[in-house]
Amino acid sequence: GAAPPEAAPPLAPPLPPAPPPRPAWRRLAARLRHGKPPPDALAPRLAALRAAGVFDPDWYRATYPDIAAVGADPARHYLAHGAAEGRDPAPGFDAGFYVAANPEALGPAITPAEHYAGTGRAAGRATRAPRPAPVDVLYVSGEPDTPGSTYRCARYAAAIRRHSAATLRIEQVSADLLHGVRVCVLWRVRDSQHVRNIMHEVRKGGGVVVFDLDDLMLRPELANTRTIDGIRTTQAGLASTRGTFAEVQRAMLAADICTATTEELADHMRAFQKAALVLPNGYDATWLARSRAAVRARAMAASDGRLRIGYAAGTLTHQRDFACALPALLRVLEARPETCLVLFRTPEGLEMVMAEEFEALAPYADRIEWRDTVAHAALPDELARFDINVAPLEPGNPFCEAKSELKIFEAALVDVPTIASPTGPFSRVIRDGESGCLAADDATWHEALLRLVDDATLRRRLGVQARLTCLWPFGPRRRTRLAEWAIAQALGGAEGTAAFAAQTACHAHEATRHIQQTPADTLFATDRGEAAEVTVIIPCFNYADYVLEALESARAQTLAALDLVVIDDASTDPMLTTLVQEWLSAHAARFGRALLLRHRANAGLAAARNSGFIAAETPFVLPLDADNRLLPDAAETLLAALQTPEEPAFAYGALRMFDAADGVFSNEPFRPARLLGGNYIDAMALIAVWAWAAAGGYAMPRGMGWEDFDLWCRLIDLGLPGVHVPRQIGEYRVHGASMLDREVEVAHAKEAQVALLEHRYPWLRLTAREARARG
Repeated sequence: GAAPPEAAPPLAPPLPPAPPPRPAWRRLAARLRHGKPPPDALAPRLAALRAAGVFDPDWYRATYPDIAAVGADPARHYLAHGAAEGRDPAPGFDAGFYVAANPEALGPAITPAEHYAGTGRAAGRATRAPRPAPVDVLYVSGEPDTPGSTYRCARYAAAIRRHSAATLRIEQVSADLLHGVRVCVLWRVRDSQHVRNIMHEVRKGGGVVVFDLDDLMLRPELANTRTIDGIRTTQAGLASTRGTFAEVQRAMLAADICTATTEELADHMRAFQKAALVLPNGYDATWLARSRAAVRARAMAASDGRLRIGYAAGTLTHQRDFACALPALLRVLEARPETCLVLFRTPEGLEMVMAEEFEALAPYADRIEWRDTVAHAALPDELARFDINVAPLEPGNPFCEAKSELKIFEAALVDVPTIASPTGPFSRVIRDGESGCLAADDATWHEALLRLVDDATLRRRLGVQARLTCLWPFGPRRRTRLAEWAIAQALGGAEGTAAFAAQTACHAHEATRHIQQTPADTLFATDRGEAAEVTVIIPCFNYADYVLEALESARAQTLAALDLVVIDDASTDPMLTTLVQEWLSAHAARFGRALLLRHRANAGLAAARNSGFIAAETPFVLPLDADNRLLPDAAETLLAALQTPEEPAFAYGALRMFDAADGVFSNEPFRPARLLGGNYIDAMALIAVWAWAAAGGYAMPRGMGWEDFDLWCRLIDLGLPGVHVPRQIGEYRVHGASMLDREVEVAHAKEAQVALLEHRYPWLRLTAREARARG
């Protein structure tokens, strides 16, 4: 038999049922200039209301149980109180919508139902907003006017592809809108009669209720000022906060399954014997595009010489968190006069960090740069101004330990490294000293701050690595698969079990992989500030005889907006650099961005391609070896294949060999089983940058070859497919020279190559065991 469950945390005491909150009606009720009409004055109105057939007393009594509890006559209650309180008179009659469209329908002697009966019905006035098309998955936002609603509802609804999905404010949800909903996700809702009604209607139709939360708001016993300093700073009140947490807890317990932003938060749900899945916060394509535009804008702007350490607190709840880093920050401000601290306040002057509580900050008032808080969509512009981002959280605080990683990944998307407290979520994202810094006490905070302040190269390397680390785990493509797996698991059955198995299998291959950055110098750079979708990258080593043909084939692309990055892998032939620089000087205007990078030491083809991907500012990259050529419509054709609802990881087409051989290859449909016996897809493919990052980039050791084959295998392990375009997109030169080291041609090197791949991918059965000389 099953082991007895561990004792669950104590349940909060139930509250009496309450009508759904309707904040907008407080303003509407203020329009009533008189008190409750005398009872006798209601008699003629009662008779007219009952005769008009626009009021449903049975529905009204069932919908608002407090009416029945006091024994009030439903129609009399509606005329005397209910209309002013924002209650609906009948199913399908949205009083809020009706009054918004007909402001005269609410007053001391009129209610929406009476107005409709008297004039609205004859005039054809609608009693509710047009019903949206039925959806399979409905996200209901309990706090719709906050950034959290964007992370938890809007972005997840947008990510779902296999089901229709929509987001509604909680006050917008009515029974008719729940018809056909198979999964209803309730984010940050509290127990109320309205929430219970939603759950009842969803289940009545055979649907499933999912409770979602992004903060540890379900443990009333933690609602104290020792754990949550925000109770003090926001003056929320202990009783009020505990009451809110109790209502959130009861809503969670009433749901069928739960989702959370972090494993730590999900574990709190599991302690109540609830099934809980982790769906992280994340960014979308619009956010990434604005982030990268902000990086480019900063690169083109003149520096004012200040080094900015930023703390992007958005609420008045982080005083004790900030105090964890403050002593070290003050020592750095004292020792490094070029540094300043960036903090935020509202345009009205309300400080997100209350400086008056930190007397030690007073001597550095002129070193604090106060910025006005901005709309959530504009935050990337502010983060891109930072040189260093700090994310302190109070150690050992369970509320802090459950916080999500958004402060890290949003800074990472603008190449800003973060110093953070070593909570579980933060430690799983930051590899200390490689993709950011972790600081547990004053000494480690001070050491990390000084290292980054004093070393611009280190800041750049850690910021770029943070971006590469965060692109896949918090991006829209992964969010799609996680959301669809979660929906399947919520619905249960065979599909739910298969989704659980698939998620578990892919998770085993999703360990964060470090993409090595190769030191390089920028020999040529132009940026016209235009947004492109594709970057052609051309790695080269001593290919002066061929490189101009490759460059010209890039320039001839029919895709109007295009970027170009050339990577000279420390060529020993000086003619190569000269030719490329002269060509770029003559033709840079063809491209939105044009770069020539030169590795400081020869690093091999995998490193050169990785350098090109890292330097690219587009969502897709097309590798072109310096001795090959693209057909004019290659980029445009491959891009169209990737910009489909399925969002494949890469697209490839047929290649025709020329020079020392003839024939066509790379011309078969994408089938993972075809790769079991050996590679058949060339590196000349358009690759989504998120997919390249998810795979850890090109990862074959120098001189081993098969860089592209290794990448395709890694993507298959992650369950990320490619797509074939059945037409020729390029020309592949066959000749004796190779960018790869000559040891690839040595027999024992081939054996080592095959052994490495079969070790990495045990499912391979390499029948074509001879490595090509090209990757």
